[in-house]
Amino acid sequence: MGSGFEIKNGELILKINPKVYPLERVYATAYIFLDKYYFILDGDKEKEIILKVKPKDPKQNMEKFSYEFFEEMLSITNYFNQYEKNKDMIKLILQRALFSLIPEPASKELEKEYEKLHQEIKNAV
Repeated sequence: MGSGFEIKNGELILKINPKVYPLERVYATAYIFLDKYYFILDGDKEKEIILKVKPKDPKQNMEKFSYEFFEEMLSITNYFNQYEKNKDMIKLILQRALFSLIPEPASKELEKEYEKLHQEIKNAV
C-alpha cells in the first residue's frame, strides 16, 4: 500500500500510508490549508489514511493541490523527525541558557540591607 490520489467529481481523495506519514502529520498539514479547503478524514491510522478534500473555490486545481499537500506533509514530517533526533540537545541548550540567568545568592550585606528596608516599610505602615 502506497500513498497516492485520485480526483472524482471535483473532490480529491488522498490515500496516505501511515508508516510514511503518521496521522499527526496529516492533521498538521491539513490545518495549514483549512482556509481554502474542506477536509474529511477517514480510513485506518494503522493501514491507510484516507483524506477527502473539497475546495472552497471550485476553480482550484485539485491535481496541483495534491502535490502541494504531499510536499508540505513531507516538509512537516522531516521537521518533526529532525526535532525527535535533536530534542535532547535542544533541551540541554535551553537548560544551560536558563541556568546562566539565575542570579547568584545575595551576600550577607545585601541580606542585612533588605531586612532593614523591610523593617522600615513595616514601621511606615
